Amino acid sequence: VWFDTQLHFGRRGKEGLRKLTPQSFVVKRDSAGTKYVTMAFNEETKNHKCHNDRERQNMRGAMFEEPGNALCPVASFEAYLSTLPESAKAFYHHPRKSVKPGDAVWYSMEPLEYKPPQCVPVAPSDHLSNNSCSPSPQLCS
Repeated sequence: VWFDTQLHFGRRGKEGLRKLTPQSFVVKRDSAGTKYVTMAFNEETKNHKCHNDRERQNMRGAMFEEPGNALCPVASFEAYLSTLPESAKAFYHHPRKSVKPGDAVWYSMEPLEYKPPQCVPVAPSDHLSNNSCSPSPQLCS
């Protein structure tokens, strides 16, 4: 699901991923009846900070279903949403430690988050530049 959402909606890389919720996406059908997923709002850009700006071109993107394909991105998206806790506030969550095939919820309430390692600058030497960073035992314990 992460790959498919990044491929179809991640025009700014990882920026904005923490703001996504299950309500950030809408499943619709086009005029031919093909199911697709789109963003519920226009994403922010450097020059357009208001996601509800109706004058702005629709930059939402779309992820279309691929009927008959076992790797259909819309089917995996819907399956993922169906296994999140009902009260999930973030889109990406940690998986539960143990899940049985019949379990309705596969993910914990804890959202995924990125915590960069704590680094301290290292003095230049023969094999390190002054831009190098080395984990500090005091900060990374």
